[in-house]
Amino acid sequence: MCSVIVTASAHSYTVFSCTTILSFACSKRVLETLISPVEVDTFLAEFWERAPLHVPRDVPGYFADLFDVSDIEESLVVGARDLDRFALVKAGVPQATFDDYVVTSPAIRWKSTGNAPASHIDPRKVAALLERGYTLVIKDAALLSARLQRTCNRLQRELGAYVGANVYFTPAGAQGLDVHHDTHDTLTVQIEGSKTWRVYEPLVELPLESQQLHRGTQVPALTLHSTVRLDAGETLYLPRGYAHEAVAAGERALHVTFALAPLRAIDLVHEMIDVAATGDVALRRALPIGWHDDPAFAATFARQTAMQLGSLNADVVAAAAHGALTGLFASSRSESNAAFDQQQLVAKLGPESLLQVNADLPFLVRERANAVDVLLPGKMLGFSAACLAALQLLQRGPVRYADLAPELSANDRQLFVKTLVREGMLLIEDTRN
Repeated sequence: MCSVIVTASAHSYTVFSCTTILSFACSKRVLETLISPVEVDTFLAEFWERAPLHVPRDVPGYFADLFDVSDIEESLVVGARDLDRFALVKAGVPQATFDDYVVTSPAIRWKSTGNAPASHIDPRKVAALLERGYTLVIKDAALLSARLQRTCNRLQRELGAYVGANVYFTPAGAQGLDVHHDTHDTLTVQIEGSKTWRVYEPLVELPLESQQLHRGTQVPALTLHSTVRLDAGETLYLPRGYAHEAVAAGERALHVTFALAPLRAIDLVHEMIDVAATGDVALRRALPIGWHDDPAFAATFARQTAMQLGSLNADVVAAAAHGALTGLFASSRSESNAAFDQQQLVAKLGPESLLQVNADLPFLVRERANAVDVLLPGKMLGFSAACLAALQLLQRGPVRYADLAPELSANDRQLFVKTLVREGMLLIEDTRN
């Protein structure tokens, strides 16, 4: 484990002369954009799950197009009735209650309709709590922001990890959360203002969800790893397990934290046990009556289980990997990305229509006997093996409809393309002048 936080600076890297993330995200990988000028290969080899990384930039507007204060205001309106999506927190004191920032209004003509009153967030009450030093947290904020969802999806596609986004809006000089560690990796991008982060050495390397930093209010002794000032336009990566706390500087601060939850070895092992149990009745049997009072049970069970698990082979691992990946995509979400305009274009599909893979959608193509599966957020599509070549061709770059899948019949090719467009994996470029 690296004990020194590494800072990328203009002295050792070339800083890109760009001002926003989304202005060039389409031509570059999102991860590359978030950590530039650090190379992705360097990041994965030296920092991923190993050590914190602070990437300074003298470009305050670097993330301006990703999210801003106006998006917070819109989220409070659009998500006004999704009360659990929001929290107001302040280090050292209890979290604000719903009564502090939620109002309950009667339904229109409720005496005639009998409709129940509805509760919703009052943005003005939220602003009043910010004046008192509370931080507004928007949990899973991508549900209220198409731009954040697209960024999360692209990161998932690049890292093979589930990605979520939380937003933190903190008044000047305030601290939202008490010291804590996360059980997922985080990439934090500072949108506005500055925060000083105190990062501590992990008590547990890469902790599980059950290995929380503390129980109750007693915080264990921590060793300071580093202090980082995160200014607007900068990035901070923390592997899971590094405890931290952050205080806003002399002005309000807004940042987005991307939570990165990769598939871990334990996740695959869980799937392997499930797969093995489908073919081995011994793993499905109940434990013997009185096992908890038998002093020899632990040793006996350890020997039996070691023999059973020692027989696991590559086929079991492959089946388990498929199950783990299916679960990852089942937890993921799609996004609109001109879905309704695409419906019109697919109805006018012609030989010169240009088809390209949607860069904003995570997907995986998995070949199996006589078939091919496409894993997409929330679902899996099954195609005949004859479609594999067309899927591979589409992944290499834009393709004219006339040049796609000559091995398929006209009807099958049209159905294939329409299905992928409908599910958001494929986009049709409107080539009409």
